[in-house]
Amino acid sequence: MSTALPESPTRPPADTSPHPRLTIAEYFALDSMALRRGEYIEGQRIEMAGASRRHVTISKNIVYGLESQVEDRDCDVFATDTRVRANGHYYYPDVGVVCGEYLVDALNPDTLTNPTVLIEVLSDSTEVVDRGSKFRDYRRLPSLRTYLMVTQDYPRVEQYERDTGGWRFVETEGLSGVVELSAIDCRLEMARIYRRVPFSAPEIPTDSAMS
Repeated sequence: MSTALPESPTRPPADTSPHPRLTIAEYFALDSMALRRGEYIEGQRIEMAGASRRHVTISKNIVYGLESQVEDRDCDVFATDTRVRANGHYYYPDVGVVCGEYLVDALNPDTLTNPTVLIEVLSDSTEVVDRGSKFRDYRRLPSLRTYLMVTQDYPRVEQYERDTGGWRFVETEGLSGVVELSAIDCRLEMARIYRRVPFSAPEIPTDSAMS
């Protein structure tokens, strides 16, 4: 574990005061000029960290796998540059699908409001939010039928499907499995999702560890 260096006597103290709340218009203006995308949560613009190669590869694999299945339907697959409004907040999901009419935010025509499927590739910096407040906001979207959370370092997909009784949970593990997306009549093979994604070799215990 790394240890923080002591503060220099001449360095000004860290700014721990809360940043002023942004209006939605101010957020849109900042986001349009920023080098990195940022999500709008509780009046703050939260800049998104850069994605790992593994994260990017998984996202691309999912996009390619879905596009080949919906190209002849009234559905579009979108990736990280499409903003989604959910419960008054603004997010950039890793992958999504919209079917039927493409409805946009009245305040910003580049923001989608009616996704059918949303997919997040989990990372250490985003997993808590993806599982918690973000999913709570996503569940408020009347259009949403499927939410997937995809693990990076192990072949696991956690799937929430909305039906008449609420949200149904399905977990798929291993490279031989298949994720069935009944809402859009698509399927994603786990081997396709994790194509060219390296996994760490399992640790082999040493003789001393076994004794």
